Amino acid sequence: MKVYTIKREEMDKPDQFDLAVYAKKIFGMFGGQEETVKRQFSNSLVGVIIDRSC
Repeated sequence: MKVYTIKREEMDKPDQFDLAVYAKKIFGMFGGQEETVKRQFSNSLVGVIIDRSC
């Protein structure tokens, strides 16, 4: 078995970079332009909606 070592170059982090915001956008379900939406659902689903929205 061969073992490979890959040297990674570090880059400076942009001043306004927020990892949490970036990860939320990248790992979301859809790509494209962000939009504000209004949702309406049954009260029985409030726990599920809160869990997915945070």
